Amino acid sequence: ETTDLNTALHKVLKASYCKNTLARGINESCRAIEEFHDEDEENKSALCILADDCDNDGYKKLIVALCKTEGVPLLHTDKKENLGEWAGFARYDEEDNARGVRPCGCVVVRRW
Repeated sequence: ETTDLNTALHKVLKASYCKNTLARGINESCRAIEEFHDEDEENKSALCILADDCDNDGYKKLIVALCKTEGVPLLHTDKKENLGEWAGFARYDEEDNARGVRPCGCVVVRRW
């Protein structure tokens, strides 16, 4: 069975959300990248995902610089709406269609 990158990311983020190891948004993401890199290798942030269509360039520069400084792998995705849905910022109707998706510019998987 082959899966594309977006399907794989969706599965990883859903599992991380269920295990409460997902930092969502700029505030939580920056804290997760900075705080979990001091001395404990087991609690190191595993992955950072950044949406390319963020409105603020400073937002993207901050996340890229933090990931580079702390050695956290960084992936890019096209739309922040997709990232918001994958991170759990959506409600679903009876037909399992996403409704009311709140966009999210960045998420960090703390442990994997």
